[in-house]
Amino acid sequence: METLTSTLVSIHEQFASPLKKLNLAQVSALIRNPSSTLCQESETLTELYQLDPRQYYREIKRLPALICPLFYPPLPNESNFLSASVVAVQFTNLHEKEIQPETLKEKLHREQSVILAWQLPSATEVIALLLLAQPIRDQHLYSVLCRALPIHLARKLHLMDHVFLPSSSIVTFRWILAHDPHPLVNPNPTPLDPFSIVDPTTLSVEKSIQQQIKQIEEKHRKQEKQLRGPDEATLRKIRALLRDTPTYRRQPFKQVYVPPALKQLMPRLMGFLKEAGLQIVYVRDIHYGQQIQVSSGTRLGEVNLYLGKKGFTVVPTTRSRVDRELSHLLARLILKFLDEHSSSHSSPEQNAHDA
Repeated sequence: METLTSTLVSIHEQFASPLKKLNLAQVSALIRNPSSTLCQESETLTELYQLDPRQYYREIKRLPALICPLFYPPLPNESNFLSASVVAVQFTNLHEKEIQPETLKEKLHREQSVILAWQLPSATEVIALLLLAQPIRDQHLYSVLCRALPIHLARKLHLMDHVFLPSSSIVTFRWILAHDPHPLVNPNPTPLDPFSIVDPTTLSVEKSIQQQIKQIEEKHRKQEKQLRGPDEATLRKIRALLRDTPTYRRQPFKQVYVPPALKQLMPRLMGFLKEAGLQIVYVRDIHYGQQIQVSSGTRLGEVNLYLGKKGFTVVPTTRSRVDRELSHLLARLILKFLDEHSSSHSSPEQNAHDA
């Protein structure tokens, strides 16, 4: 237990806020018994992942996060790097190998250098912290370790296709904290000697690890490129296929499914929002729900309202042109309406993103 209380990390509660120092005993308590807000947000994200994975990955960034190093001044900037005693490893897409998070945590428990591990709301991702034998005070050395040690662990667990290496600055990367009632906590870890893997005089690692780092980074670059859009070769192929096509006829979009119960509810909800002084900009169908955008003066607020098996889910969107405060107020108004509606009608259990 002494190791948990003496090992410090940085906690980033929200963007642009100063970092807080917590020991790993406090972090494990935060994960196991979070605030009601964090607990509700984690539950909402679990349901959102089933409905809309892309929106899930946008919304999860709003949760508090752990950043492994300590910084001074306490801002997540590489130039403020002070020291680091742990390295984070994230495993993703576990469902592709039919691995349950609890099963992976059991395997990690046998790795004596793992001091803490928890799952994310998607139930397909697990984050683990490796304890180092000594604090690292050189930022460049730590950056190399952050890429070499995850590969080292993934090889031992035969999960090379599921280890995640951030494409952004790995030293200041935010590792999401979410509610996990059963995190792996190792009170008596065996610290890992980083110099058994990395030569501190040359900052080099064995060739096989170097090659695997390059392969994973290349895979991530390709995935990011695919998300940005088709490459030029694909565009040329499409243009060639269309060269002899005389006209273009717009194909109708495939209809998304909106639950009938939600459609029936919308007119009363729109009237409620108008009575509150909001102008309805639009209501747009999305899969298993509807996107609602309102305005108040020059500000826009927007939420996604879903209806799934477990009831209603209200998620404020995070697009840059949308006002965060108005979106949260809109979500709270909708929650109020749903509460009042459920008190006078039989309705599904309602879950919501705590504004």
